[in-house]
Amino acid sequence: MEIVSISDVPSGAGLGTSGTFLVGILNALHTYKGEFVSKKVLAEEACKIEMEILNEPVGKQDQYAASFGGINDMQINKQGQVTVSPLNLSTQTIRELENNLILYYTSIRRRATAVLDAQKKAAEKDQEKLEYLTKIKQIGNDIKKALEAGNTRRFGQWLNVHWETKHKLSDAMSNPQIDEWYELALKNGAMAARS
Repeated sequence: MEIVSISDVPSGAGLGTSGTFLVGILNALHTYKGEFVSKKVLAEEACKIEMEILNEPVGKQDQYAASFGGINDMQINKQGQVTVSPLNLSTQTIRELENNLILYYTSIRRRATAVLDAQKKAAEKDQEKLEYLTKIKQIGNDIKKALEAGNTRRFGQWLNVHWETKHKLSDAMSNPQIDEWYELALKNGAMAARS
């Protein structure tokens, strides 16, 4: 058996490539063996490989996003159990997102594990930083409400608040070059930006 991986997006771009790769390869291997497994099983198998076998300090969101696809609300409880619910979005809202979201490749690569590890350590040492994580979760709920209401402008505003909050959580989220591009995008009409 030969396995070849070809991607338009390199690893370290911040788009969940490792989780997506794992879900894809696991799905291919199950299919090769004539097995049908659910999206949840694929996501959990990928999580187990990254989190338990490789001992990477990652969450479960990338693997679940890759396995389930679409725009979803993910709730992860303290035991690590994940509930995935598709957002109730109109065709018009999806069209507006497709027509207004732009993805740029900055050529900046970084290990997500380093960013996540820095965030975790910051939250463990500082109560205020821990509160930012709670705020980020609430922002996610507000983003969901805005999208389901078809308010893409409000979605953009919340995305901006999300970025600013994550930026306060850890300096590993950004660097001076990204901050400069971020400000340039906002000055030229962007509602929000993310890295």
